[in-house]
Amino acid sequence: VFNDAIAVVLTYSISNFSLKVDHHTFDETTVFSAIGHFIGILAGSFAIGAAFSIITALLTKFTRLYEFPLLETGLFFLLSWSAFLSAEACGLTGIVAVLFC
Repeated sequence: VFNDAIAVVLTYSISNFSLKVDHHTFDETTVFSAIGHFIGILAGSFAIGAAFSIITALLTKFTRLYEFPLLETGLFFLLSWSAFLSAEACGLTGIVAVLFC
């Protein structure tokens, strides 16, 4: 589940580490920065997925989508895809957002 978020954080950490003047030092601030970045990406992706799941729940509760199964299926796919795209547009991981959607 966290594979995509870890890949994003590792890419970010490596790019930040390569921009330093002295490439041979690896201090604890870099480690804590990577951990904080990972928690931020995970929390943001969770928040976007949860927001889209609330929207989906409210739409299915207060409408009669069950009378139109094709429209209901299409709406589920569209909202899941929207959660993925919104997370990716914010620089987060879309896979984690869809898993929490």
